[in-house]
Amino acid sequence: MTKATMPNRQKSEQDQINYLIDEISHHR
Repeated sequence: MTKATMPNRQKSEQDQINYLIDEISHHR
């Protein structure tokens, strides 16, 4: 995860959460 090394760690975390939610939504 190169994004984690970036200073925008908060944005990266939110992005990951959004990705997870998107995946779950698609699975539903």
